[in-house]
Amino acid sequence: QVKAWAVDAIVTAGDNTQNEPCVPFTDTVWKYYAPGADGRGDPPFYPTLGNHDYSDQGAGLDAYRKAFPYLPADADPLQRWYTKTFGLTTIYSLNSESSPDELDAQRAWLKSTLAQQKAEHPDNWHIVLVHRPAYPSGTHEPNSAMRPDAGFDYKKWGADIVISGHQHIYEDIVVDGLHYVT
Repeated sequence: QVKAWAVDAIVTAGDNTQNEPCVPFTDTVWKYYAPGADGRGDPPFYPTLGNHDYSDQGAGLDAYRKAFPYLPADADPLQRWYTKTFGLTTIYSLNSESSPDELDAQRAWLKSTLAQQKAEHPDNWHIVLVHRPAYPSGTHEPNSAMRPDAGFDYKKWGADIVISGHQHIYEDIVVDGLHYVT
């Protein structure tokens, strides 16, 4: 079905494996999206890290990087956060499962990268992807460390929308004119 839609890419908001008795990433991603000749998928698959991508049996950063070796490494050599442009859409995949020092590095990177990309590609959609939502109404706690009042000023830096996962519900919360979709 996804191929029939002729999409430019598949992107996720984390948990690319999910408490299943299976091989992480192999059974949960590549079983549904064939890796393709270039290994990126057909259509290309660009994940965001979630808590299950670290914690599920057989998962972890090494398994994640082995499953998705093509993820850009210019922002982070471990490929935990990156940016990628598809046509008129630029995504900024962040890692909510980070230490305070790593959050500082992501904040500085996102601020400069969003501003640069927004200046170079003003007509693009600039979409931030992060697993744990800043403003959820679901059962999990908010990701207050990645809110604007904690220094992640997505709107000021040029983001058009912030998309998250983790809650396993759909909601669209507007804060200061910016949509935070879970």
